[in-house]
Amino acid sequence: MTVWRILSFLILLTPVLTLILGLICWRYPPKGPTWALGYRSRRARASREAWQFAQNVAGQIWLCLGLTLTAVFAIVCICLRNRGVETLCQAALICICLLYTSDAADDLIGV
Repeated sequence: MTVWRILSFLILLTPVLTLILGLICWRYPPKGPTWALGYRSRRARASREAWQFAQNVAGQIWLCLGLTLTAVFAIVCICLRNRGVETLCQAALICICLLYTSDAADDLIGV
């Protein structure tokens, strides 16, 4: 049972961090264009208004993505809690592969 808890924690770590960083970026965005923090693109750095808009939208997207991923990964972990550790690891790999494949598909079609 301890191994299952450790694996569940590790599986949920990335979605929860995405959720927290999205909330921080949305509620407390960097005040002006910087090279260290925030969503940086040429268009976002064009003006102060564009920068604020880009940070607001990026924070909301990360927040929604974090909520969705946390819910999906939590459901997977809960559904597989009585199974073996191997099953949980396989499910985690499938979830991660699906995330990367959907991201790669978005890159291919230009979204």
